[in-house]
Amino acid sequence: MADKVYLTYGPAFFYLGNISVNNTADSFIIGSGSTIYLNPEQFARGSFLFAIDALQVNDSLSPNHAVQLWINGSMPSNIIILAQNDTSLSIISNNTIFNLSNNVPLSFTFYAFSFNNTETFSLNFNYIIDHKIVIEYTYNFVLD
Repeated sequence: MADKVYLTYGPAFFYLGNISVNNTADSFIIGSGSTIYLNPEQFARGSFLFAIDALQVNDSLSPNHAVQLWINGSMPSNIIILAQNDTSLSIISNNTIFNLSNNVPLSFTFYAFSFNNTETFSLNFNYIIDHKIVIEYTYNFVLD
């Protein structure tokens, strides 16, 4: 996969619940428009999800490229997504920009709780390569 940036499943250390994907690409890369299901563990008073490194942004770009990932969209307040790579750790908010390190994955950890309500939201992943947005993906999330 030369000269690409893509979202994939991570090594997936799940502690409570799991994540599944209705994928529009192949079994390895998660395509734009895919629905990512956040499946929390059910308990008597609600449900909880805690999934470490569940998804990753990977790249196979030459180190000559400057690469950023701009994530925007609104999320419910009961869902927290952390993103980290070798240089930064951030909580995803409505408008977050990451500098990507060439050939080092950006991993996403999910924390969520629900009182048995289904919630949906979308996040836009815009990959900025050499100061131009060149890839725009939208992912739909369902906490069920």
